[in-house]
Amino acid sequence: MMADMARVKKLLVAWAVLALSGGAFSVAQGEEPVFRFAPPDGTVCTETVTTKQTVELADGRSNGTTSELEIEWRIARTATGYTRTETVTGGSSQSSHQETDLAVLKAIKGKPVTYTVDADGRLVEVAGTEAVAEAIRKALPANAAALAAKAFTRESQLASARAEWQARVGSYLGRSAAPGSAWLATDSYLLANGELVEYYTAVKVVRAETVGGHECVRVEYRLGRDPAEFKGFLGESYATAAEGEQALPGKVVVSGGGSRLVDPMTLLCYGEELERRFDNVIMTMPGAGEMVITVRQKKSYGYSYR
Repeated sequence: MMADMARVKKLLVAWAVLALSGGAFSVAQGEEPVFRFAPPDGTVCTETVTTKQTVELADGRSNGTTSELEIEWRIARTATGYTRTETVTGGSSQSSHQETDLAVLKAIKGKPVTYTVDADGRLVEVAGTEAVAEAIRKALPANAAALAAKAFTRESQLASARAEWQARVGSYLGRSAAPGSAWLATDSYLLANGELVEYYTAVKVVRAETVGGHECVRVEYRLGRDPAEFKGFLGESYATAAEGEQALPGKVVVSGGGSRLVDPMTLLCYGEELERRFDNVIMTMPGAGEMVITVRQKKSYGYSYR
């Protein structure tokens, strides 16, 4: 606990130095540190996302995929905020449909998606998702394209991009970064059947950690659709964090959780592990009608800044 408080004090001192030197934001003496989107202009990062996914069918069959995706993203300051441009630069796949996966990877490689945000990090616009969705549709064989048609429309891909930004940036903005702080956010995920399923993410800051000279905090989180599921995880913070929230409607069951290392002064991430499970997902299979499936995901995120 003493080490955590020492690191929090370091964060406060660093913010005070930025304020005195004309930095982009300031924290009054004695105030708790808060999460802010203030990355350095010109930040370039290679993000490596390793995903292990298993799809389990109701008849007992299952299909597993292990993939790795390399994404380069660049941040630039603008007159009104920032742009963050993400481009797939490489990747690999090991699965029973590896040929299709590699065809999709080749199709989207080099196609940028740009997030435009205001000075506070709130999302204004996403550009480029339509070109990516079209490339995926063209790369998929006819039967697979028909199966996933709803997931690769312009609207669904845009909604997915907005949901990703909200989960990784938007829901943190202005929240206390002090160890012990906790809150409940509403997030969403685009399933392969085209359904954008909503769920809650219960978040708490567990401790301060130093990573490569950066004063970060470790954030742990849990996923679910009923706030009551988080009583044990949130502890004393549950009553405040979940006040007024009700179980979300729908048949899909969402569970899982993870942890993230993030610099609260910039909202740049330095590592993340995530497990996610979706039960009772309805897929319409060509020639077989509707089928209930379960999707399990395990994701690991690595970041190399330069």
